[in-house]
Amino acid sequence: MAASLRQAQTPEPQITAISTGFDRITSDVHSMALTFFSFTAIVLVAAFSARRRSELPHLDSQQQTQRDSKHEAVA
Repeated sequence: MAASLRQAQTPEPQITAISTGFDRITSDVHSMALTFFSFTAIVLVAAFSARRRSELPHLDSQQQTQRDSKHEAVA
């Protein structure tokens, strides 16, 4: 980018200011992307855990019902 600004005969102080601003923007974008993906990962893990936790009592009651029906069939 700086090379194209120099080729366009942009004054050096402006090139420095533009380069600094561009570097700051790319750093902010990187930080925002990292924050977004971290937040998304946490939400997905929490949702998966909540779903898994809500399924466990249902599975336990299903297994208990199957055990009870096997005992009745034997007797």
